Amino acid sequence: MLVISSESSIKEVSYMRCHHQWIKYRHQPFCVLCKSSWRRFFFQRTFVTSIASILLASLLTLTFPTSFDAQEAENLVHTKMIVAAAKYVSVSQAIEYTDYMIQAAQRYGISPILLLSLNITESELNHQAKSHLGYRGISQIPENLPVGKAIMRGAQILRDKMSVADSTEEAIGAYKGFGFITNAHTRKVMRLKREIETL
Repeated sequence: MLVISSESSIKEVSYMRCHHQWIKYRHQPFCVLCKSSWRRFFFQRTFVTSIASILLASLLTLTFPTSFDAQEAENLVHTKMIVAAAKYVSVSQAIEYTDYMIQAAQRYGISPILLLSLNITESELNHQAKSHLGYRGISQIPENLPVGKAIMRGAQILRDKMSVADSTEEAIGAYKGFGFITNAHTRKVMRLKREIETL
């Protein structure tokens, strides 16, 4: 027979290892292993607290999973974007640029990783870039704007193209000026997007 020497060990056996061999003692169940009555086992603080904790955790999981998961997903996306951008600019610039892109993506309802992939393909995140056709800056737009406004303007243009294109690839082709087509440029943007997503 198992011999219990202290109150703490009684609790441990009661809740973790005891298989409860109940007998009738003074007209109520009594465990001969953990020396606990049924009433004491059921109503004592540790058992009730454990059940309450389980119920509370279940309620929180059912009530708030979306907000917790969404925040975690946003943080992961931001981290991946910073890592990808830091291959072309300094870490401080990568953080600054990706912050702008996340804000622009949220405003216009597009993927922030898609926006980053487009900007990398267009200018390699060089805010002083200028094409032979006169397009300027990090997003290669007609206007000469500061970085934050240029990214916002580029996101707006992309959203406008996506609203009339049959696919994201065609919208990227139209953004570049090729028309609503899929070509090597659009495939490069989409390939980069997939690479960033799998970081």
